[in-house]
Amino acid sequence: MSHLIKYTLILLGLTILSDLHAQDALFSQMNKSRNLLNPALLALQNNDLDIDLNFREQGASVSGGLPIRTFQVLANFRSHSFKSDQFTYGLSILSDKGGTGHVGSNMAHLNIGYLKKLTDKYSKIGEHYIGIGAAFGGGQKSVNWSRFWFGNQFDTAFNTVDETKDPREDEILANTNGRSGMFADLNAGLTWYANLKEGLSADLGFSIYHLTQPNISLFENGNEPLTLRYNMHGSLHSKVSDLLSISPSAIFIRQGKSLQFLLGSGIGMDNEDDYEFAIDFGFFARMVSNEGGVGMESLFLTLNSDYNNFRFGLAYDITVSSLAKYNNSKGAWEFRLGYTIPHLRNKSSKITNGNKFHTF
Repeated sequence: MSHLIKYTLILLGLTILSDLHAQDALFSQMNKSRNLLNPALLALQNNDLDIDLNFREQGASVSGGLPIRTFQVLANFRSHSFKSDQFTYGLSILSDKGGTGHVGSNMAHLNIGYLKKLTDKYSKIGEHYIGIGAAFGGGQKSVNWSRFWFGNQFDTAFNTVDETKDPREDEILANTNGRSGMFADLNAGLTWYANLKEGLSADLGFSIYHLTQPNISLFENGNEPLTLRYNMHGSLHSKVSDLLSISPSAIFIRQGKSLQFLLGSGIGMDNEDDYEFAIDFGFFARMVSNEGGVGMESLFLTLNSDYNNFRFGLAYDITVSSLAKYNNSKGAWEFRLGYTIPHLRNKSSKITNGNKFHTF
């Protein structure tokens, strides 16, 4: 009986671990890591060069002080194409690791996007655009088995764990080194953007991630396809005065059985000058799927500012679900640092006649 219980616990732990490492690492500020939401959104780039660093930390209070940390760097270029279109291209690298077993992943992608203007005239109203985007890359999943204990380490005579034994001596772990094979990955998306009237713009988009459904199994001869991720998003940007604007947005994400809804709005102050100070505050709610359906998981606050060519951002999640009693409502925090070069060739954008795209 003890043998059966031992292996039941091992298999249960591996099942939970498998579900965790099959989910994508994402940031709360999806509008500041747009390549992770829809590669087509990178086509709506206002500058000839955007460089962004994003960092997220979460879970320290529920994993013995071992947080999950996510880091991404993105560099994306813009080039004009034909009379009034634009082409974007760049590279993104993401690393995600943490928790008791240092479960993580490393990914790198080449991002490309194309934005087509559907109207001939230049104006503040009636301009429509279609953007397409794709990301080609690959990665690897990993876990540090030595940070767990398994059945072969449990001494039934004394009911203790012998940490001097290698957990991989257990027959279940005998065929793994804690890493998946290198895999190829493909993401694609589509977006629409329009100036509906003066001071009001909108965008809608849809994307699918992991079209290749690569095998991310940590075991030799194992087969665990990376689950497809579907994303839908939309936002409005409305100028309520020369300096003040509001930007309500909604995002839906589905990956396997996991669902996320993000709803909220940003309030910004910006005189639309490339070299002036701009700031925006945001308040958002995240709802996720659970055993009872869909419920509120967290609220998060955002603060972002631009000064000359630099960008700064902060976000903080406040847990409001039942998990709050375990982490004292302490959620994740994020930091962002960016740098832009509006015009590498000393030319304004032909596609917008100098106007900015506003998404989220």
